[in-house]
Amino acid sequence: MVKTGEIDAFVSVPTDERLTYAISSREEIYRVEMRTTVKRGSLAEKMLTEKPNPKTLRSLRMCDILANGWGKDFAMKHTLQPVTVLNVAGCLRMVRKGRVDATLQSSVVASREIRTQNLEKDLFILPPVYGTMVFTVLLSRKSAAGQEFIDRFDRTLRQMKQDGSYVRLLKHLN
Repeated sequence: MVKTGEIDAFVSVPTDERLTYAISSREEIYRVEMRTTVKRGSLAEKMLTEKPNPKTLRSLRMCDILANGWGKDFAMKHTLQPVTVLNVAGCLRMVRKGRVDATLQSSVVASREIRTQNLEKDLFILPPVYGTMVFTVLLSRKSAAGQEFIDRFDRTLRQMKQDGSYVRLLKHLN
């Protein structure tokens, strides 16, 4: 909808494709860490605890989602061949049932889904970070707000980060 101009903006990862139809803020709204989720006590947990690297991931059955392309790019770069599903919940169910060994997802999203599905006893997010995704505001190039909005947004967010009000806002939202 941002691409067609039906809505003005959204918060997401500024991919090359998205930057063809949207203007990105320079200020980062937040960053997510990409970590693996495994079944507690599994061989995958043991392997990734001992050797948390892409080479180890290649020896496991992995699950990925259709999203902004981070997982697809990571898989191509490290010659992984994950099973692809629609959402993180689907990957977590597959890990729990043993259909795959692990999934590499945003730790924030995976953690929320694990809580939502009451899977805390079954699944575990490992500490090593395999990458990060930075989220910004993306404003449709068709929006009347234009670059002026992005400049004002960046100034305001920078000021909020400097005066501490941004951290307070984030704590309130959690």
